Amino acid sequence: MTNQTPNFYALLIGINFYFPHRLPEGNYYKNLRGCVQDINHVETYLKDTFNLTPDQIIKLTATASDNPNQPQEPPELLPTYENIVAKFKELTAKAQPQDRVYIHYSGHGGRAKTIFESLKGSMGLDEALVPCDIGQPNSRYLRDLELAKLLEEMVAKELVVTLVLDSCHSGGATKDIETDEGNVRRGDFIDMMERPTDSLVAPLQELAQNWQISTEYSRNITVVNGLLPEPKGYTLIAACRDHEFAYEKVFEGTERNGALTYYWSLD
Repeated sequence: MTNQTPNFYALLIGINFYFPHRLPEGNYYKNLRGCVQDINHVETYLKDTFNLTPDQIIKLTATASDNPNQPQEPPELLPTYENIVAKFKELTAKAQPQDRVYIHYSGHGGRAKTIFESLKGSMGLDEALVPCDIGQPNSRYLRDLELAKLLEEMVAKELVVTLVLDSCHSGGATKDIETDEGNVRRGDFIDMMERPTDSLVAPLQELAQNWQISTEYSRNITVVNGLLPEPKGYTLIAACRDHEFAYEKVFEGTERNGALTYYWSLD
């Protein structure tokens, strides 16, 4: 009897382009310039190092084009909320116990009025990953409780999961720090817009119960990177802590990348 090598799958999400939008009080998520390049570097690294084939890699990217109102990618390949959730679930269904799963997100982190008032209170906030279409009608964030549930489903299937977040947690960010446009991967505001209160991940009560179980050993709800409970059953690599920033820089004088991803993909 021969031992089979576990399969290896990857979900890579990079967002340079955010559809033009204005949130309440005139806020908006600026376009970024290094996130898609991050994903391309990681894809190359995974192919060269682990011999991953295209059918083992799922990519969702939004790249700026000559049209300021439209990205290069077709709708089915964009990192919208719907597509991100669908690809998480697709990967979970495809992978088998002990398969390795690598997830890499390069884009904005944000904060929004909670849709989990029973858990966080009416004045509570949700930390979130910010899809490229966040300014469109009925658009949604991928919120902290949803991401935690998606990961829990992978862990429950006994997948070996590594998550890399090359984005900022905005909760510790101060508004008086001067930065170049598109240099810091966070929105330094709270989005109070009324948004859909349902979830494509799971019913809200199930999401809240999963979150409470994940944090049951803490007196307070403790999160890392301002987004997720202390990892249980998976590995989390984050670009910064809750009071720090995830920066983009120009490396080698040519291309802008996230600092974490640039050095990570060199190893």
